[in-house]
Amino acid sequence: YHQNKTIACAKQGIRLIHIFEYEWDTREKLIKQYLNSIINNNKRIVYARNTCIKEVDNNTKKQFLNENHLQGNINSSINYGCFVNDHLIGMMTFGKARNQNVEQYEIYRLCWLSDIACIGGTEKLFNYFLKNINPESIVTYSDISKFTGNVYTRLGFIADKITKPGYVWV
Repeated sequence: YHQNKTIACAKQGIRLIHIFEYEWDTREKLIKQYLNSIINNNKRIVYARNTCIKEVDNNTKKQFLNENHLQGNINSSINYGCFVNDHLIGMMTFGKARNQNVEQYEIYRLCWLSDIACIGGTEKLFNYFLKNINPESIVTYSDISKFTGNVYTRLGFIADKITKPGYVWV
């Protein structure tokens, strides 16, 4: 029923954000940062042309995602970071597609520091992946309980379907 409410609100132009008890219990700080970034929109603007994209080692990826992504770290084989003066401000991670045998790669995580708006940064990260890996196909997912998925539309993805909600062990 949460998914139905989200879809009904979206059809009316309303963005509904669900925060579940287990999320609040385990990631309260990140939830507050996320909500603050939506409500206040007082982010520092960085332009992608002033950044560089580099591969990120697993330890740096793990720490960055655990500190900045609502779902935390994930085991990924390709990790690209967006840097300003050697300071990591954003990241996109990739791996083999997990839920489909049709697609070759999947975007696992997209994450930015909560106080940064990097104009063109997501596109720069994704294009770096396309240029260096040259994948045949790629899929990604967006958690509509919190996000709109519009960032993936900007990258050229087409929404195929809304999957059934998953489950969480708490």
